[in-house]
Amino acid sequence: MLNRNAHGLILQFVLQNFMLGYAPAGWDNLIQHLGKSYSSDLLLKAGMITRKESGKTYDKFRERIMFPIRDRRGRVIAFGGRILQQGEPKYLNSPETAVFNKSNTLYGLYEAGKSSSRLDHLIVVEGYMDVVALAQFGVRNAVATLGTATTGSHITQLFRMVRRVVFCFDGDRAGRDAAWRALTNSMAALRDGFEIDFLFLPEGEDPDSFIRNQGVSGFAELVKNAQPLSGYFIENLKSRHNATSMEGKTALMLEARKILEPLQQGLLRGLIESELEQLTNIAPRKPILPAAPPAPGKRSKPGLIQVTPMRVVITSLLQNPELGELAINQYDPMLKVLPGHDLLDALLTAIRDKPEISSAMLIERFRNTPHAGTVNKLGGWRPPINSDDSAKEWAQLLTDAFERILAQARQQRLEVLLNREADGEKPLNSQEKEELVTLLRK
Repeated sequence: MLNRNAHGLILQFVLQNFMLGYAPAGWDNLIQHLGKSYSSDLLLKAGMITRKESGKTYDKFRERIMFPIRDRRGRVIAFGGRILQQGEPKYLNSPETAVFNKSNTLYGLYEAGKSSSRLDHLIVVEGYMDVVALAQFGVRNAVATLGTATTGSHITQLFRMVRRVVFCFDGDRAGRDAAWRALTNSMAALRDGFEIDFLFLPEGEDPDSFIRNQGVSGFAELVKNAQPLSGYFIENLKSRHNATSMEGKTALMLEARKILEPLQQGLLRGLIESELEQLTNIAPRKPILPAAPPAPGKRSKPGLIQVTPMRVVITSLLQNPELGELAINQYDPMLKVLPGHDLLDALLTAIRDKPEISSAMLIERFRNTPHAGTVNKLGGWRPPINSDDSAKEWAQLLTDAFERILAQARQQRLEVLLNREADGEKPLNSQEKEELVTLLRK
């Protein structure tokens, strides 16, 4: 409950700063007080009164401590009420209105901003009673959601004021579930250079009781040592899945990918994905990035094409058909999932049919075929190779590029099998499950 001084009164600062009040017993106190100035319809829209089926109206808040809910400009847009005696519901909030949306509103945000122009961090607690209780002990940078899970809009508002947000939850199961929801909902708003941390109070404690027992310095130490989002994310995933089995690693990575999907590409995401890869031996899904636009004032030269591992392999074979045996020995049918595989297959077939074929004859074979344009371009491209030992360098170029396209093909096939396993609509057969295990080990 709220802290009281020797006279049993709530600290005057808290009363004034949060504009706390009281709704007395009675069914029409508010109606009597405001009814002459405001219509019943307007009071209904504002969520201040309720209408029975019979049509009669009555005050929504009765015998409750009242907590005005303010927007970022300090305007009262709703109320929260905490009952003093026994009864349900213990907490009651205004319904959503034209000016009040729970998903966009944080209790105490205005008051926290008013308390200091140089806030280092903000603490998100579970309810407005926690915000007020902390303020009585001098912790005036706490805010709370209003009966809803933390949303991306909440995080965006917090990051407009500070670069570090600390979630403070009870240590029970409900608190930990709420923390996990906060983590998943925060991903879309998180950016490099901003921090989200998590702290859990000992089970059975709330911010008020913890500070009474451990003091403000004890609470400040908890906030200082709160666990970073990345560590909490990995730790929680490991507790939810068996990371020692192939099936557990698969499930862990599938859940991780789903949660990380909204997180902006950057250093933090890269570090998290790197740790996940070390934990599961599954490479993170690579983002498809748009091609960089040409520099202002410059035009791309006609005939130039983007260099890819597949095109390097094809170029090596077109200009050095004698390397065909090297490629044939490394070939895997899995490559058929990659763009350009049809031209590669045609090249290898031609070389296999006529091992002594020359580069000119090989290029000529594709005249008047759908591949003619690509063959002509790649047949004339020259990679940076020293003329002193070009044969050896061509062989190394082909080997390296072939390893890369094999890795790409394995990754794509792994994606297909993992997604099938996750969807469950078309279960993997025994052969596909064995293939999945093999791919996970590579």
